[in-house]
Amino acid sequence: MKKLPALFLFALVASVGCNRVPGHVIPPDDMAEIMADLNTAEAVAETNHAMFPNDSTRRVLRQSIYMAHGITEADFDSSMMWYGRNIDRYVEMCELTIETLEARQKKLGMQMSDRMGMSVSGDSVDVWQSSHYLNLNNRLPSRIIYFTLSADDNWLPGDYYTWRLKVINGEPSTQWGFIAEYEDGSVETLNLATTGRLWTEASFISDSTKTMKEIRGYVDLGEQSGLYVDSITLVRKRVDPEKYSQRYRQRRFRSAEGGQIIGTR
Repeated sequence: MKKLPALFLFALVASVGCNRVPGHVIPPDDMAEIMADLNTAEAVAETNHAMFPNDSTRRVLRQSIYMAHGITEADFDSSMMWYGRNIDRYVEMCELTIETLEARQKKLGMQMSDRMGMSVSGDSVDVWQSSHYLNLNNRLPSRIIYFTLSADDNWLPGDYYTWRLKVINGEPSTQWGFIAEYEDGSVETLNLATTGRLWTEASFISDSTKTMKEIRGYVDLGEQSGLYVDSITLVRKRVDPEKYSQRYRQRRFRSAEGGQIIGTR
């Protein structure tokens, strides 16, 4: 060992240190692989409701992932509890998970377009363009996450968007907002509040009789400090007659003379 270069020894020790966890805890590298598989499985289940219609079918899917990695659900849960009590290590593990997912996307030739423009085809796709994980700490000026999407050839009238995220280490009262602009100059907005632990979401349904040219949204997670937001997705789906009635929550506007916007209700 004395013959090894000092820098190599330092790197080796640092690498071992990063993976050092108690014996009953799944190491960060392995945990990142498992988390990446679970995130992928959840996305598949979310976009294939006919195949995974309930919690039981999704549980079977998760169990198959645990088996593939040679662990049990209890092993995974106990490890997550340890990471939850050691937030710095949890953040490291989440970053490894993101790196793993991005590496898989690159290998499959599925890299995302840059933030200035994005064109994603398909009837059900995740069009979220930013990081899927955020650490909303006290150094940030606000707890607001936002997005802006401009129309491309894959947009269709009646498309609806479900914005979903998981909040770790908190249970905030979440405020959502959407603004959609149409080619005829009309505007629709939606504002709503949700509460709950872990998963929370909000959906916006575009007008099936108009062509939308832009949609913007924000989510305000309030003033609670030390929030960790995980698994952010913005899934676009095609018009669904069964969900279309939910548009009653949205407020419609139209353009008036002089470029002013006036409400219709």
